[in-house]
Amino acid sequence: MRYEELRNHGQRWTLDDTEPTARSLVPAVHKAIQILSFINQQPRAVTLSAIIENTGITKSHCFSILRTLVHHGWLHFNPDLKTYELGTGILRDVSSITLEASPFFVANSIVQDLPLKTDTSCILSEPHPDGGFVVVGKANAPGKLEISYPVGHHYPRDTSAHMKALLSWVEVSEVEAWLADWTPVSYTSQSATSMQEVWRQLELTRERGYALSIDEFTVGISAIALPIFDFSGQVVYILDCVGLTPDITQRQDTVAEALIEAVGEIHRAIGGLPPAGFPAVG
Repeated sequence: MRYEELRNHGQRWTLDDTEPTARSLVPAVHKAIQILSFINQQPRAVTLSAIIENTGITKSHCFSILRTLVHHGWLHFNPDLKTYELGTGILRDVSSITLEASPFFVANSIVQDLPLKTDTSCILSEPHPDGGFVVVGKANAPGKLEISYPVGHHYPRDTSAHMKALLSWVEVSEVEAWLADWTPVSYTSQSATSMQEVWRQLELTRERGYALSIDEFTVGISAIALPIFDFSGQVVYILDCVGLTPDITQRQDTVAEALIEAVGEIHRAIGGLPPAGFPAVG
């Protein structure tokens, strides 16, 4: 049986169709879902006033719910624009129903925010069956020189930052198989051109906690990179921050810290399982 009820939604009254069972709903939870549903339907981030106007929730109650959702990562708050949008925390907390889905949309959404923290170009690449890497996503810092490659660009298998990120946290047998089919290429005078040097670079990468390429693929260009693992522990993407060599070397620790944090956020959101010894936030 249905009936109508006159309700006070903040500053407006509405006549709603109401199920008798609705009386058993938890108001705060119900309103939080209203907020999430509204934001999810918007093409861009929204303000507090827009949320209040469209949900009818009082300002103080709405703000408290928003603050709670931001705290848990379900929403992202932009302090400059005073806007809210869905956060990746919601994917993390429902990851059990999304593990079989491609993690691309999660990783790429985080990649889009990363240049704001690193002041670099950021490139997301996918390992290709031929051993190389294909660019599938990219983002650039506003007002900075763009150093990137178009989506679809195919990196060779021994692109230094990518190669180190791919091989540094896998089994020794996988590295040996990769090296057995490798023909050294001297892209610059800094390129590794011997198996002994590759092994040394992989060891340094593990000790450092991230792959580092200084003028090894292109003179004047450097990169910091890490792999992204899926729920089965397989590398599905390589994420790297690229910039001019003087800038990368000067801000190496800051860029690496932001990259490690971003990759950790991606892993939490998609249920990724990096191996033991992989760098963790904090």
